[in-house]
Amino acid sequence: MITEGLFEKILLSPVKDSADILYIVSGFASPTMAHRHFGAISSRIDINLIIGMTSSDGIGKANHLAFQKLASQSSIGNFNCRYLIEPPPIHSKVYAWYRGKKPFKGYLGSANYTQNGFIGNQRECMSEMNAVDGSRYYRSIHEQSIDCKDENVESQIKIYDERYLPKRKKIRFERERTIERDAELRGILTGLPKRTLSWLANDGSLPEKSGLNWGQRPEYNREPNQAYIPIPSEVYRTDFFPEAPERFLVLTDDHDSLVCVRAQANGKAIQTPENNSLLGVYFRNRLSVPLRAPVSKNDLLRYGRTDIDFYKIDDETYFLDFSV
Repeated sequence: MITEGLFEKILLSPVKDSADILYIVSGFASPTMAHRHFGAISSRIDINLIIGMTSSDGIGKANHLAFQKLASQSSIGNFNCRYLIEPPPIHSKVYAWYRGKKPFKGYLGSANYTQNGFIGNQRECMSEMNAVDGSRYYRSIHEQSIDCKDENVESQIKIYDERYLPKRKKIRFERERTIERDAELRGILTGLPKRTLSWLANDGSLPEKSGLNWGQRPEYNREPNQAYIPIPSEVYRTDFFPEAPERFLVLTDDHDSLVCVRAQANGKAIQTPENNSLLGVYFRNRLSVPLRAPVSKNDLLRYGRTDIDFYKIDDETYFLDFSV
């Protein structure tokens, strides 16, 4: 039985032994876990995931969008994500590694494919199993699931808006509850922990080669869209944001989602780990600034604000408000 070092022993060590295909059936899963898993591996692997509790619990919209994005990216490996649509729901946690077409190692136990399951403070245990049995189990429920990118996915499972679920309260899944209700949303956000992060330096200027303009350094051959969100010391010294290298999911006021991580000295910056340009592209689009171009303070003033509000929904989910 394995009770310690689950992330290293179950998700990383097999890759060091040339395993390159992983089949997972997990009751719950998070895109932040998948991002962290890929980020810890230098070689390309295929991850095939079926989430088993979606047939009864549905899935949050931000997590769904993040899974779709990850499944559409090819730079970090192949990621296939499916949601169980037929009852009864599946609470199993099974991991089967293959080397090409040859079975290598399998594991089953209590750890969901989430950061809490493999890296958090929860006590979990896993045991070895036959990899063939694990992959057969995966394939036995494959036809009872739907690809996260399928155009019909939203009619097959319940997709809800996490912003209406502070502190993971039990909810009723009603389709009409996903309609935007700004007044109600503001009321919910008011009760959540909040931090406001400014784009401006202490002297009131917008830095020319950091923050939004981190990529504006041709002397280092930086991609010009690279950007990060600066965290002031009075915030990074608290536990408002997770410590690096834990990933966290950021929902945005314009219905997008970003997987982020703290970086740099003292964790004073928020970045998108798989590509530092994603934040820069996102905010340039919000500000109507051409891609690759520097952002000026006047661009922020024209837009209507020079800061961002972050609301903490839970330890792994945040809401970013850049609305005016």
